[in-house]
Amino acid sequence: MKTVKAGDNSKAICHKCECVVDTTFMKRDVALSDNSAMVENVLVAVCNSCDSVVALLQQSSKHVIKTIKASEIVARKDRADRKCVFS
Repeated sequence: MKTVKAGDNSKAICHKCECVVDTTFMKRDVALSDNSAMVENVLVAVCNSCDSVVALLQQSSKHVIKTIKASEIVARKDRADRKCVFS
C-alpha cells in the first residue's frame, strides 16, 4: 500500500461537482455520516474545485475507528447515567 501524505494529489469522483476532479490530500476535521462524532485531524482527499471531502484514505481508518469506539464509550456512559423514573 502506498502511503499518502498531506499535499499529495490524486483524482476522485466529487458528488457535489458530479464529475471526476483533481484532489489534494489534506488534514481535516470530518463528521461521521450519522453526526455522532467528529474525527479530528484526519487525512482526506479534498476536491480542488469545491473544497468538499471526497475520499477517506485506508491509512486513516485506524484514526476513524478510534474515534468511533471513543464515541460509543461516551454514549454507553451517558445511557448508564440516566435514571428511569416510572409513575
